[in-house]
Amino acid sequence: MFLRAVVAAVVGIGAGCGEPGLTAPVPTALDVPTRRLVLTAPGEPVALGVVPRSGSTALGPSAARYVVLDTAVVRVDADGVVRGVGTGRTAVVVSAGALHDTIVVETAFTKPVWRFSVAGAISSATLGGLRTDQLDREFQRHIDSVNARYGASARFTAPGGFTGHVVFVPTTVRVFTRTPREELTEAAPDADFKVVYHTDLSISYANYDAKSRVVQIGSLPGQVFTDALIGDLSRVTTLTHELAHARGAVDLLFFDVHDALSNPLDGKTFMFPPSIMHADETPVWDPLTVYIINASAGRRDATFLAGADTMVPAWRVTVADPRGTPVAGAVVTAYMFDPELRSREVTRFVPAPDMACITDVAGACTIPHKTRPAVVMSQLVYLVGATKGERLASVWAPLTDIAAFATAQPGLPYPVNVTLPN
Repeated sequence: MFLRAVVAAVVGIGAGCGEPGLTAPVPTALDVPTRRLVLTAPGEPVALGVVPRSGSTALGPSAARYVVLDTAVVRVDADGVVRGVGTGRTAVVVSAGALHDTIVVETAFTKPVWRFSVAGAISSATLGGLRTDQLDREFQRHIDSVNARYGASARFTAPGGFTGHVVFVPTTVRVFTRTPREELTEAAPDADFKVVYHTDLSISYANYDAKSRVVQIGSLPGQVFTDALIGDLSRVTTLTHELAHARGAVDLLFFDVHDALSNPLDGKTFMFPPSIMHADETPVWDPLTVYIINASAGRRDATFLAGADTMVPAWRVTVADPRGTPVAGAVVTAYMFDPELRSREVTRFVPAPDMACITDVAGACTIPHKTRPAVVMSQLVYLVGATKGERLASVWAPLTDIAAFATAQPGLPYPVNVTLPN
């Protein structure tokens, strides 16, 4: 804590999110070389390199300095303030003396910072042998790992990425002795969101409650916080997944189409590509989830599927035969999940209201893009069918593909190509 206080007080980065900030003036009376660091993202350490054991670095005109025993690291928080220097083997010495160099640190965030506070609550059964004075460190480590999934180690299945820096900042963490069900009903009074760690699997393994803004992470009885929740890589992915729900993202796994009988046209099935929001929670971000998180931006109370109804103005459907010859007079209809009959095992597609057209001489027609927010959870994937006489064919139009197109070519109609058999 002493180290952080010295660095934050002496370096004095500007606190405006996304705005460049400079340190206090570099001492001009000291004839020392200056190294300049530009930090482009919050929460991402930047290595300064190895400094000789006997070396020291000035942090401002007060000549506060730190002696580096190992590779030094500067870390900047989401509000643009330098929070710490060092990798664990750094001693602070506040005194005057010979200075080897001076570090000038600037923040140059090219994207806005979307910063959300997170409180932690851990059941006494989950605590195991962990001392209460170790909770802050372990909770910080878990949130750091999640932030890396949104930042430094984020992977995407399509071009593009987050248009802002998503940063979760831990506030308090405490141990609770009441039942997990009681804990899950109360929002954190001092944070945007709360994470509850418990061992009552009769409730749920993991879930996000939008009403209380509470994420729950479960573990098997006997598993302790550090081993079962922090050390397990899948639990990091799980918390990343649940906090994405807090940003408006939705589960993709419930909208795969496994049964050929669900498709009333030609029996084609469908499965969403790998994603952190899918069943296997592959640590990659799909285009729809990225689009939703970007649309939610820095708002705490994000809406599920935020912005999805405005991704594209319409669909431009083209129907042709196998040789590429346009088919005029084909009836094109978009089908959606029947909201009255949809589960993970049983689905049924029905024509979507007001989403049909007839192709012109060029084999093309336009239908409006409508997600209909009232039943939006039924509309992560559409089935587009074209018929003419006895000929029929279908293609899938998932919102993941529509989001990827909208990101790459905003404002244009989404192209759908259907090939009718001869």
